[in-house]
Order: sequence, then structure tokens, then C-alpha cells
Amino acid sequence: MFLARFEPSLGGYLMYNKTDLYFFEPEAMKDFSQDGVFVENNMYPENAMSAPLQFQLAITDSCNISCFNCYNKEKEQCGRKTELSSSQIRELIDYLVDWGVLFFQWSGGEPFLAKHLKELAEYAQTKHLTQSLLTNGLAFTDKDKAMWAAKTFQRVQISFNAVNKFKEWTGVAALPRLIEAMKNISVCCSKTGSFFNLTTTINEISILELEKIAEIVDIIKPTHWRIGEEVPLGKAGVQNHHVSLLEESYKIFQVLKKRYKKRNWHHCFEITEADSLMPVEWQSSPAGRTMLYMASDGRVYPFPYLKMPDFKLGVYPQDDLRQIWENNSSLKKLRSTNYENTGCGSCKNICVRWAREINYHFNGNLFENPIPFTNCPRFGKKGGGFK
Repeated sequence: MFLARFEPSLGGYLMYNKTDLYFFEPEAMKDFSQDGVFVENNMYPENAMSAPLQFQLAITDSCNISCFNCYNKEKEQCGRKTELSSSQIRELIDYLVDWGVLFFQWSGGEPFLAKHLKELAEYAQTKHLTQSLLTNGLAFTDKDKAMWAAKTFQRVQISFNAVNKFKEWTGVAALPRLIEAMKNISVCCSKTGSFFNLTTTINEISILELEKIAEIVDIIKPTHWRIGEEVPLGKAGVQNHHVSLLEESYKIFQVLKKRYKKRNWHHCFEITEADSLMPVEWQSSPAGRTMLYMASDGRVYPFPYLKMPDFKLGVYPQDDLRQIWENNSSLKKLRSTNYENTGCGSCKNICVRWAREINYHFNGNLFENPIPFTNCPRFGKKGGGFK
């Protein structure tokens, strides 16, 4: 069985196979009518889908490490409400499936510290949701947990940012445990066909550790390794020189990628051309267009990186998610941004620099031009202004 949604904004059906999204014309789905669960929404807001494709829930804020740049430690956590109960999350899953959400992401905190993760993830499986897990990975020193995760989640993602300064980064002396855990989950995912992704965030510490991180990544053999930027949210402060660090990391990364002969290693400055299915803005910036995020106490935001008072959309279960999606004024303003009115014109590329959920943090303006970077076709190889 599978879960599919008719998307009126696109005129066809959407479904996931593993973590890949597929589009089918209505006629093509008739042969599969007995094998799937089909959802159809009649209404959709301007510049967005009829429902999120992806929904991320921070199941808990508890964590067994204390990363010095954790974006989840935002100021609004003071005086938090109680985290959502198991029964409330079950009801949320039912609601999302009925609405046609196809991809469910579990995050935290550390999801394995939530008492009901296993029960709830297995419940989501019965609803045919494609699922992913964002974790610090330490739980996978237990091989049984690693295999369970590989069977339950179509994608498992771990952040790996330091070697020599691992304790300085995380607050715990657990690098050997993490390496063992990553080996375990890599083996298990290769057996089940699930994706195991590693991410590295660039700042003053990690850029000095890239070569050592690459040595370990080469041994671990994840499905994908991605280099991204640090967003000034939570513990991470605004870094005025963050672009120069990213430029430097890009040069280092190209050397490492060539040295290890890796095609599945990716830097955020490596842009790709958007496909024709959805507007390029939806692909570059999913916040509020194809994705919603929910904090552990039910606060709703367009995206994890927009978890701030200005973008608080409502609180679940008090506020109806469909009403938020269709009518919220902050979402309407966010969705009104496009390549044309933010300086990128007719560019056809998916671009992390343009993403409003990232760009907003560095200028406070949804309509600000993105910052120049290497590989941007509108700035030229060396940057330096719009052409």
C-alpha cells in the first residue's frame, strides 16, 4: 500500500518512493486505485500547495548532548508549555494523513529520548507515511536500534561537525561512540535500502576539521554527505564573516571530493537546475510552500529555521492547521517572495542562498537580495553584484 495525494495546484498525483517524490497524471493512477490510499484537496492557497508535502515535528526538546551552536535552543523556550502527549501526536498523524501530507520528519532535541518514539513511528508506518529521522546518532551504538531505524525510516540524518574538537562542539567525550554508531546505521541502511545522510555545518571550528571529518566519512560510507551553513538561530550567533568561511570551505571541499573520488558528497554552493514540476521558489525555499514545522509543545512555524516569534503561526491542537495553511498572513507574505522581486529574475536554479528561511536571518527582510557566492550564475564565478 502507498499514500498518494491529488495536488490541484499541479493537476496530478504526488507520492513518495523512499525519499524521491513522483508525479503522475490522473489517468496513470487508475491502474493503482486498489493499491493505495488517495487524498484529494479541492482548495489551495496562492503560491503554495494544497497541503504541506513534508511536516517536521520536534517530538522532544530533551537531548543527551549540548552542541554549542544548537538552533533548537531559542529564546522563546523560556516558560515552555508541556510537550505534546503520545495521544496528541497520534491524532496529529491521523490529521496529517487525512490532509494529504506525504512525508513526516521526526526531530528534537534527541528523538530517542522521547518515550513513545518507537510506538508513534510504527503507527505512522501503518498510515503509509514516508518518514525520516534527524538524530545525533548516539543511540545507534545499540545495533538493534540501528536496524529498527533502518527498517522504519526511509532517511536517517546525523550531524557530524568535529573530530579533534568534538567535545568542545557537543559537550561530551563521545566521538568513539558516535563513530561506532555511524558504522552501525550505515550497515543497517545498506541492508534495508534506506538513506543514511551526514551533514556538516560550517563555522570556525568545523572548517579546520574538514579533512579529518572527510577521512571518517570515507570510512563510514553514508548515502550522502552534505556541507551546509550555520544559521544564526538559538545558540548560534550572527557571524558577519560566515560567507567567507563558506567560500573557503567550498575550496577545501572540492579538493577532498576529488581526492576521495566521491559523487555523493555535496556542498551547499553546488546548485542544480530546478525541475519543471514546481516553481523554482518552492524547490529552493520550502518554508510555508511545501513544508510546516511544529515545536514539541505544538507551536507551528513555516520551517525549523524560522522558529521565532515573528513567524509563529499558531499552536496545535488549539488552532486548525488547514486554516493556518490557507489564511495565515505571515505565510501569505512569505509566499509572495519570488526570484523576480528578490533580485534573481529568471534564474532556473535551486539555490540555498536564495532560501528565505536562511536569507532572512542575515538581513531581516524577506525581500532582500541574496548574498553573492561562488557558482551563482547571476553573480559570476567570483560574485560581486547582479549582472
